[in-house]
Amino acid sequence: MRTPDLTEFLTPTKPTGVRCWYQRLDLESDRMENLNAALDIESGITHAKIAEVLNAWGVNIKGNSVGRHRNGLCSCG
Repeated sequence: MRTPDLTEFLTPTKPTGVRCWYQRLDLESDRMENLNAALDIESGITHAKIAEVLNAWGVNIKGNSVGRHRNGLCSCG
């Protein structure tokens, strides 16, 4: 029996044509600085918590979208 080739399913692909939420942000410089620090994986802050704060700032976003950006799976690369 042949082993199926799952490479196509395991290789992440980046979306094309749609800008990432991060590229559309219009935040004050201090908030942007805080967000960039929080987005660093080493910060230990969860995707969900970042989304919660962004929503409080008026940015409609879910943790999954934050995770895609943090893991380089969005159009930002």
